Amino acid sequence: MKLGGYQEPTSIHNRAAARFGELLRERLGGRVAFELIGSIVKLGRPAADLVPMVERGELSFCYMSTVRFSRAAPELQLLELPFVVTDRAVAFGALDGEYGEIARRQVGATTACRLLEYWDNGFRHLTNRVRPIRTPDDCRGLRIRTQTSALHGEVFRALGFEPIERGAHRRLVRLVDGVDGRACVVDRHHDNAVGVLVPSNDVVGHSFPSFAF
Repeated sequence: MKLGGYQEPTSIHNRAAARFGELLRERLGGRVAFELIGSIVKLGRPAADLVPMVERGELSFCYMSTVRFSRAAPELQLLELPFVVTDRAVAFGALDGEYGEIARRQVGATTACRLLEYWDNGFRHLTNRVRPIRTPDDCRGLRIRTQTSALHGEVFRALGFEPIERGAHRRLVRLVDGVDGRACVVDRHHDNAVGVLVPSNDVVGHSFPSFAF
């Protein structure tokens, strides 16, 4: 069995993936061979390839933002709306209940994947190299890297940003290439040393997209 990801070894998701492999070995012993490919990006492939690799059988599992499955399961877009989710426990109560089960069934019915579980990806915050974000007026004119999502673009444009869609495989250094900042979770912030390049790290908590496993 192969599990693919796109992050650094220290990321919480790769550590969780490694723990998953350990549990498989503990419970199944020699009946299963497990390999964690922590970053397909380092193999020259974009993070967006992960789900198609599972669908084609190149990988057995992967982790990926629920944003990737929001077309198959439109209900997942609720997690992308600004300031709708404010409590992690409430969010996972819903994901572990009927709401999450509806999305599981939709993903299984419309894609070649099975959504096994939801992983915590944290609240998304803003990082930029121009100015602190304290009011909507501070957003105006800033070019912000976002996930590939029409809904994200709509939300950020409404706030006054100029959203730039760029995949997760684009490293932090791309901020200097005509982009002022990005929306990211704290784990990604530290994993990629965002603070080294940008002075303003604003704890906004504007959305709570989960990870699909």
